[in-house]
Amino acid sequence: MKKGNKNLLEGALAGAAYDQSLNGEVERWQKITNAPYYQKVKAVEDLFNEKIDNIRVSEKLARALETWMVLWRDKILGKIDMEEKNGPSLLQIAGLLDSFQKARILLAQNINPKLVIEQILLSLRA
Repeated sequence: MKKGNKNLLEGALAGAAYDQSLNGEVERWQKITNAPYYQKVKAVEDLFNEKIDNIRVSEKLARALETWMVLWRDKILGKIDMEEKNGPSLLQIAGLLDSFQKARILLAQNINPKLVIEQILLSLRA
């Protein structure tokens, strides 16, 4: 395989993996948004399946947080454009985005990733 074709294939696979990851996070947030706390915790359990490697868990959670921030920013744009009338208010979404940013800082400070995500889940109102 030529180097150029290999790079194109790698780029396409990375894009497909990103799309799959994004779709998975969209589905996760549809489950989480109006669910009781115990269902929210169950929906994020797969982020913590690394029992011994907190660094890998932190990296996985950081990627998920970035995706969540993009999803919720899209919700803000939808509300501004008046496409969405129901759901959380702009103020609630802004608070949620702020909690995502704080969570990223806590992860960088090596705080337990499970505690970080639990804080976010508790901030969501059922």
